[in-house]
Amino acid sequence: MNSLSVVYTNIDVFLLVLVRIASFIFVSPVFGRRGIPVTTKIGLTAVLSVVIMLGFETFPDVAEMGSGMYLGLVIKEALIGISISFITLIFFTVFYGIGQLADMQIGFNVGGIYDAQMQMQVPLTGNLFYLMGFLTFLVLNGASKLVFLIHSMYDSIPIVGSSLNSTFYEIFFNAFTFTYAYSVQLILPLILLILVTQFILGVIIKFLPQMNVFIIGIPVKIAISLIILNFMIGPLFQMMEVYFDRMFESAMMLIRSLS
Repeated sequence: MNSLSVVYTNIDVFLLVLVRIASFIFVSPVFGRRGIPVTTKIGLTAVLSVVIMLGFETFPDVAEMGSGMYLGLVIKEALIGISISFITLIFFTVFYGIGQLADMQIGFNVGGIYDAQMQMQVPLTGNLFYLMGFLTFLVLNGASKLVFLIHSMYDSIPIVGSSLNSTFYEIFFNAFTFTYAYSVQLILPLILLILVTQFILGVIIKFLPQMNVFIIGIPVKIAISLIILNFMIGPLFQMMEVYFDRMFESAMMLIRSLS
């Protein structure tokens, strides 16, 4: 039996698989980016759905369900896909938060860049950290790991019979706390050195009150920040590798909590 025959004879199951994967793809910070055409996202969703279907040994009997129960399954599948993709989104969007914190110290907080993905103005340093994180994610073969995550959803979470574990909310809380605690570690050297620079400038101005702090201070802070960021690039890539490993670990824990 070819793949089209499998899909056609189990079209009701295929639609449930399609809903879960589509929810994951369109919310994902990698596959769901606005720069990716909608037709590409739909095609990727359809291909992955067919591949997942072909891996089923048996198909759940949903044909005898009423329309109300089937609609409930559709909503449940959408929520599963959104939940697992959302936890990866948390790990990506936190880069903008630490960038905002850095910009306040550097003096870039008056400016920003419009991000089409987030549909909002984002901080300059935040956009830099986001791009560094995104490139690190691709170098670490993160896109393939996301596809593996989709496969793991069906290994652990059946279409019929899954239930919500008590650790579900705890995993989200732990993900939030870890991302913000680890992101502060990423940006802490830059912030501390900028604060030291501000202190030194304050001492200089104390002895040279005729010096204009806005003319001298802001360019000095920007120059020092760029130098610090240049030296931070290597260690940041290593720290981000640990960061994204924790992201996939949290996603797998969430999948197990829904099994």
